[in-house]
Amino acid sequence: MVMDEVNLKILYPDGCAEINGNLRADELRKRINDINAALRDMMRQVGIRDETVVEEPDNQHSVSQTQNPIELTGLLLHLMSDQFTHHPDADIRLRVCAAVCYLLKLFCPTNPFELLSDSQSRMKDVLSFLNECLIQLARLHSKHDVNYPRLFAIVYTCCKLDVFTWCRFIDEGEKYLLDCLKTLLTITKNLSVWAWSDEETVQQFILNSLVTLINQCKSLLNNEIVAYLLSFLIEPAKSSQPIQHALIKDLIVRCNTQLEYPIQMLIQNSLVLSDQKAASSSDMDESEKDTPLQDPLGEHSFIIIYALHTLQESLIAPILPCVELKLKSNNSRERKRAFRLLTRIFSEPNSSIHHKNPELFATFLSRFNDIDAEVRSFCIQMVPMMLKQNPELPRSKLIDCLKGCTIDRVESVRLLSLKMVSSLRHESKDKTEVDSLFDIIYNRYRDRSLAVRKEVLAELAAVYKENLQSSEPNTEKMVLTLNAILQMYYQPSLDDKIIVERLFKSSIVPYNFPTKERVKSLFTCYQMADDTSIKAIQELLKVQFM
Repeated sequence: MVMDEVNLKILYPDGCAEINGNLRADELRKRINDINAALRDMMRQVGIRDETVVEEPDNQHSVSQTQNPIELTGLLLHLMSDQFTHHPDADIRLRVCAAVCYLLKLFCPTNPFELLSDSQSRMKDVLSFLNECLIQLARLHSKHDVNYPRLFAIVYTCCKLDVFTWCRFIDEGEKYLLDCLKTLLTITKNLSVWAWSDEETVQQFILNSLVTLINQCKSLLNNEIVAYLLSFLIEPAKSSQPIQHALIKDLIVRCNTQLEYPIQMLIQNSLVLSDQKAASSSDMDESEKDTPLQDPLGEHSFIIIYALHTLQESLIAPILPCVELKLKSNNSRERKRAFRLLTRIFSEPNSSIHHKNPELFATFLSRFNDIDAEVRSFCIQMVPMMLKQNPELPRSKLIDCLKGCTIDRVESVRLLSLKMVSSLRHESKDKTEVDSLFDIIYNRYRDRSLAVRKEVLAELAAVYKENLQSSEPNTEKMVLTLNAILQMYYQPSLDDKIIVERLFKSSIVPYNFPTKERVKSLFTCYQMADDTSIKAIQELLKVQFM
């Protein structure tokens, strides 16, 4: 049965005067206060506990209310008319909103609008009005503010009665759901100011409301809403809005069933769109560029994937195949972004994704042979971080990738990979691994690039000096490194000769050693050098001192 709202009588609580928008502001304010006090009396008489803060003690009514709450539907519609919801006085609007909340409590669990012919527009008006008034909590500076009791009544009623779940009953419910979520999250910015109990309790109260809202309105979760929620997982919201960040993390975990699929679809679509944008950017003419592809996540998709991984690994499991495809993208920037993401995921302490997804890890390692030198260099830079943060990763495979990069056709890649190998050699505690890394460096001392040769010879000189100062020197390594360094003196380039001369003074016969130790170092050098190296020493000394 549909109720005709036109014929609904406007009945006021006993002892309350009629209100309309033509009254003077102070008189209207007084009458609304009377109505609010009377409505609280009715709530007490019907056994509804009023946990909200009492407004004005002067307006407490002791009149026995005889009306049936449902008879006040006309009053609710009257309060929701434009003359009150759009009244120029913000204070009056808040008092009206508080009255609406008291009426909703009296009607609970009945929806007073469900039998009206225009129920949808009525519910839209109520939700919009509640959001408009409630957002003022975000601008509150103190609990002593005159509007605090009314704002508290509004937020408590909206959350306790789950009024915002009405979104699922109306057209354009997605728009209103987004507005409600924005309101609830915005007011938590200054939670410490208006919390009526300890902050943790109130934060949990708001979280419960958000969970109920998502559970009840799961069919309304579109890309815009999901993207809005995910934005709180990353910077700048992560740092600037820590309460909202914590709320959204807990919300995603608690509403995993409802949010998992929309999140995964949004991210997958975003990954596909980013490739399409990259592919079409060079082909589109100017007119087409004016209508870009819509991607709610934009450039943040990879950061969000990592944030979700740290939150709950199962959330991103279905997305990883898309990330694997990104590693094979035609766009080098996309390949680099995908590699960075997987580096962070694989580097997580105790991460086992490389065991669960061996194909993904194999594709990941294949990027060390990427066609783009910048991508190869980027891959090399990520290796030390991975090995430090997650000891469970297969070190041998990563070191083999570095070894392959030391013979890269691009000089900068070879140089960078050798620097990384040197760094790992210094940090490694495994003797076998140290020897393996030494061999990689030693094999490149005749590289065609002067910069690479200089780096390799400097590292070999460091190895020689370490053993020279050691109580248990590795004679084999000393012989190899010494002869490798000295034989480079025969290179036609003058730069090579200068490098050898400097290393001879700094590492082979170190200038900063005491005289006795320097003589001993020179004897050691002659003892270990082969014939070719001895000739190089003699030539070097002849140039230096004759």
